[in-house]
Amino acid sequence: MKRDPTIWTELREQHPQLTPTQTKAINKLYDVGPDKSQATIVTWNMADFKKASTLGVQVITPRQLLHQLETPQ
Repeated sequence: MKRDPTIWTELREQHPQLTPTQTKAINKLYDVGPDKSQATIVTWNMADFKKASTLGVQVITPRQLLHQLETPQ
């Protein structure tokens, strides 16, 4: 997926208070791409991804991922 640099320009103009950590979190969500229906971000840093579920992105810890992989469906 090719990135649109105007998105970042608009984001910084509209939200100049974003911290580098928040910007990095948004960048990771942007990397997920347009098909968020199956998107999952695995991270220990749950705080920066609180609102990801509103975008249809599941956020889990590495421990939760291991549990999912070990639990038969």
